[in-house]
Amino acid sequence: MTQKQKLNLKQTQKFFPKIFSKKQKITLKYFNKILFILCVIVGISYLACVNDLAVQGFILTDLKKNIQELNKKNSELELKIMMLESYNNISERAYNLKMVKAENVDFVQAVPEEVARK
Repeated sequence: MTQKQKLNLKQTQKFFPKIFSKKQKITLKYFNKILFILCVIVGISYLACVNDLAVQGFILTDLKKNIQELNKKNSELELKIMMLESYNNISERAYNLKMVKAENVDFVQAVPEEVARK
């Protein structure tokens, strides 16, 4: 230690005598270790949270793509249903199956019967 460093140390000890006592040096040493370990733990937990958010972002993007594909497929199926239920399509299929229109339809009317009650 140089003369100048010793002089600076004596001056700082003069202004802050409690900080530079032997017991305080030991407790400061432990405090610094604990603080370092705490910083490492906080850093690791931060990285874990950022990683989790990134993974959730990718999952969300995949789910949005899946929703778009399902909506497109749903609209295509609805269009196909409307096309198959159209009058022109039904009449064409009926003609291909050699079906004929019903004419002079007579309906059978049931005679109302009375039912006994208990």
